[in-house]
Amino acid sequence: MSKHPAPREREMLARWLRERALRLVAKRQLGDFCTFSPDYVVHRFGVADLRPVCAAHDALYALGGDEHDRLEADIEFREGVRERAGWWWATIYYLGVRIGGRSRWS
Repeated sequence: MSKHPAPREREMLARWLRERALRLVAKRQLGDFCTFSPDYVVHRFGVADLRPVCAAHDALYALGGDEHDRLEADIEFREGVRERAGWWWATIYYLGVRIGGRSRWS
């Protein structure tokens, strides 16, 4: 028996975890957001709150999976940061999770 859920079950669970993480961020009940990085960044249009993106990424890391699942989680994270703060910050945070996140992957 596999330690990780089947792809369809994984997608359903990942969606639920993302939604739960966002609710906890909204209620300020989730303590660690962007681990070892700022939760807010300054960009040319103001200040971006990255806590929802980081919380969803943490939820996907908690779900675990194989290396392909990790890559998908990191790409989704990069796109979330890009939407909130632009390509420069997205690249910096993406490189951070690709280099530093391996030891935290389940």
